[in-house]
Amino acid sequence: MEIELSAAEVSHLKKQGFQLKAGKQLLNGDACLAYSRIRKLDSDWKRMGRQRTVIEALIKKMRSMSPTSLPKVLEDIMRNLETNLTPGQLQGHLLKVLEYRKYEIDQMFVPLERYDAKTKAKNGQDIYKIDWVKNIEAIKAFIEQ
Repeated sequence: MEIELSAAEVSHLKKQGFQLKAGKQLLNGDACLAYSRIRKLDSDWKRMGRQRTVIEALIKKMRSMSPTSLPKVLEDIMRNLETNLTPGQLQGHLLKVLEYRKYEIDQMFVPLERYDAKTKAKNGQDIYKIDWVKNIEAIKAFIEQ
């Protein structure tokens, strides 16, 4: 998948044996996984953003695939997946990708609070004071829009 990498991300990934450059790069599965797991470079919020970037790139790639290539994708997925769904049920879900091509990807980051809600626990760990009512209302509003 094509992912936009910062110089800092490239430097971090090079330490793990990946030979990449800053800017748009075509990443294989191992590089995508390593990229989405980067944590110590900046913050947990940024790591979650990288995970969303990979998932969005995967969705976009699947949207652009021909319908005849989708069964091969299912076959590849099944080698690494444990589920109570049958291969036929999974294939049915995968084929719905064709229906979803016209939809925009919409996402919301929760909790709404970021660093302004950060505090320290007695043991020194960072914790976040989350306004649950505010977050639940925001999620409802997001879903209803």
